[in-house]
Amino acid sequence: MKRALLYLISVACVIAGLWGFAYEFAYFRFLDFDVSQKLGLEHYIFSGLSNIIPMLVIAILLSLLVKFFSKDVLRDDMKHFKDEMVKSNPMLQVTGARIAFVLSLAFLLFVLIDTKLGLFEGIGYRNFWLITFLNMQVFVGAIYLSPTHSKAAILVAFVVAVSFCFIAGGVDHARQSMKEGIVLRDDAVVHVERKGATLVITPKSIDLPFPPLQRAVNWLRSKKV
Repeated sequence: MKRALLYLISVACVIAGLWGFAYEFAYFRFLDFDVSQKLGLEHYIFSGLSNIIPMLVIAILLSLLVKFFSKDVLRDDMKHFKDEMVKSNPMLQVTGARIAFVLSLAFLLFVLIDTKLGLFEGIGYRNFWLITFLNMQVFVGAIYLSPTHSKAAILVAFVVAVSFCFIAGGVDHARQSMKEGIVLRDDAVVHVERKGATLVITPKSIDLPFPPLQRAVNWLRSKKV
């Protein structure tokens, strides 16, 4: 059980790292800066987790409050979820996931086009988490109900769909940063400031909260050196 949990956490962190890379690459690419020599694996993982975890915490808190004031306050939600999934049509769940995938791609294209038009500034940065949450909702059912031989394909589609959302968020974040003064960005991942026509990128020191993963990152860094 403990090994399975460690495996699950590791996979989740790797996926979060892919999403974090998508976000940071898009952000710095829009600023015409190659970030590959500045940020490390821990920065990408932390960037992904720092966007996903608050979203999940807020969603859980809201759902618990809604349940508290509903007539189903005494219901076993996990059992109810399993019962509802058994009644569901697996292909219908997959269709919903496909629609969410296309919507995520359309959202990204919309944000990229708007960087030229400038009509809806901030829409990508402020709303990418909404499309991400939608993907999480529909893909969970699709992955849960799909046969074992189909889970990998649906999981990959989920990772790519959310990556579209993170790229849109990163691009629009960079667009908003360009309007700032000297300091373009200062968060837990990186400090970005403008010195004349030059951008000075200072990565923050990050220790991942999952020690085995931090050790793996350190090992990879030592091999790279």
